[in-house]
Amino acid sequence: MTTINSEPFSEDYIEPKEHERKFYRHSKTGDLGYLIKNKQGVPYMRYDRVNNVKAVRYSEMDWIEEDEHRPIPDMHLVRVAFEADRALCLILGIHTQAKKEWLDLTDSDKIAWQRKGPSRPVIRRKLYLLIMDVLRSMQ
Repeated sequence: MTTINSEPFSEDYIEPKEHERKFYRHSKTGDLGYLIKNKQGVPYMRYDRVNNVKAVRYSEMDWIEEDEHRPIPDMHLVRVAFEADRALCLILGIHTQAKKEWLDLTDSDKIAWQRKGPSRPVIRRKLYLLIMDVLRSMQ
């Protein structure tokens, strides 16, 4: 791969607007990047990193189009809410709950947590509902 351009958002490239970017994942490194073109229309990839200033030549063999719409199973979303609840419990001083590990829960406990989440104190319930609403809306 040839690295070119050390200027961020250089005028040598046509940068798509943020909402128009087409993302790809590098087949060997797993890096995420988006397609840009130079003024001659030659495709390059810009890595999707903070303060990234470099672009690399696009190769169809190296970059796989990223599928942004992969549905996440509900039980995985629940685990995110569970981990957030553990952190909140630690802050609230509910150490028994804060020490519980997802992998140590029985299947029936996980299903119960998926259906209801925590009930008390109310702030735990609100956090659970908020996280689940946001994560489900992104599906």
